[in-house]
Amino acid sequence: SSPGLDRPLREEADYRRFIGRLAKIVTSEAVEGQTSFAGRLSGFDAGDILLTEGRRVHRVPFGTVRRARLEVEF
Repeated sequence: SSPGLDRPLREEADYRRFIGRLAKIVTSEAVEGQTSFAGRLSGFDAGDILLTEGRRVHRVPFGTVRRARLEVEF
């Protein structure tokens, strides 16, 4: 069966494939003082996931990701 609209993101290729889509990421340890991030995927650079939230760009280390999913957009 299909993973659906809110498919999980597991590998580096998934993050590159869905650049421009909304995602929610939860980390196992605090990054920039927080463990939950939501925003638009804007790239993957040097082992970090780039996630744009408003005017701010978060760099989330790939190794700290506990779970990540695409968010459904209507």
